Amino acid sequence: MLLLTLLNHLAYTGIRLAVLLYAAHLGASAMVVGVLAALFGLLAALTSVQVGRWIDRAGSRVPLLVAALTMTAGGVIPFFWRDVVALFVVGTLVGTFHNVVHIAQQQLVGKHGRPQDRAKNFSYSALANSAATFAGPIAAGLAIDHAGHALSFVLLAAIGFAIFPCVLFGWLRLPGPAPRRARAHGEAAAGSLRDLLRDAALRRIYAASVLTNGTWAVVNFMIPLYGLQIGLDATRIGTLLGCFAAATMLVRVVLPLLLPRLTPWQLMVTALFMAAASFLVMPLTADYTLLLAVCFWLGLGLGVSGPMTNALLYDASPAERTGEVVGLRVLLQNVCHTLVPLLSGAIGAATGVGPVFWVLSAFMFWGCWDNRGQLKAPRSQGRLPP
Repeated sequence: MLLLTLLNHLAYTGIRLAVLLYAAHLGASAMVVGVLAALFGLLAALTSVQVGRWIDRAGSRVPLLVAALTMTAGGVIPFFWRDVVALFVVGTLVGTFHNVVHIAQQQLVGKHGRPQDRAKNFSYSALANSAATFAGPIAAGLAIDHAGHALSFVLLAAIGFAIFPCVLFGWLRLPGPAPRRARAHGEAAAGSLRDLLRDAALRRIYAASVLTNGTWAVVNFMIPLYGLQIGLDATRIGTLLGCFAAATMLVRVVLPLLLPRLTPWQLMVTALFMAAASFLVMPLTADYTLLLAVCFWLGLGLGVSGPMTNALLYDASPAERTGEVVGLRVLLQNVCHTLVPLLSGAIGAATGVGPVFWVLSAFMFWGCWDNRGQLKAPRSQGRLPP
């Protein structure tokens, strides 16, 4: 299962960076690059529920095989069709079918081993994901600088294709399809979501989650553009993103040591502040060493935000509705990863890269100020104060 996470996400992050850099190399505007970045999440967001139902109905094997083949086919398109239009196809196919592998892999991790080991298994999965996020951009940068843009797509797609023989030849133990369950009452779903959004405590956590997810989307989109603006090559840009990913991985390793000393809200507000400070400073320097330090600092903050958001949501969830609460967070996360690149691209095309960072920094500082009262909130008493 960890192999699925590593191979799939390494190919995905590498191809995503290669698409953005190749588009800029071909003369695409910041707005076009923003649209390309958004395409990696657009159809994935719209099809996540249907993909989950497909995996429940058919089991994991067939969806994984289809996804591995489609990601590979999509990834090699720029080798044969060297045009910006081809990159729109790549973003749609790779982003959508990466999501298929991701959902299947999450289900497999949940089913693996004993129930009491589930949290530990998901922690290992998150670390594998962080490792792939670290290695993918660096692999893409090295491939582009040493093999050229077109061939780099073939090399990165080959990493994703490695999933195919692992599944086809049974090297991974995959459970069969789950028994069919009764359909949920669809007519109550819309009302349930409205009820959740009326809850002041949940709204506060969702707002913080939107801020941090929006920041994560900007990292993968604006940092490459800023690197190109100040004259960095692909390897250095990939290393900046890799440094960010290494920090997220490091902080998740040491996070259990921090939890006995700090509450989730204290860590969450700290994460917002670290991200705000990073985006305030980043456009003010072109020094590569300082940029590495800023990216590492940003990664430490955002690496905390994901686990803490989940912990806060579970604390604030109504009884027996934690899955619904987390599901709404995933929906908002996908919306952020789709809309933020579009808005950032539009602002960047009109004003330059710097104002995008500063606008987001202002929102993050506002998040710190708005949640200052939560710093004294109890560690865990079920419902949180509004």
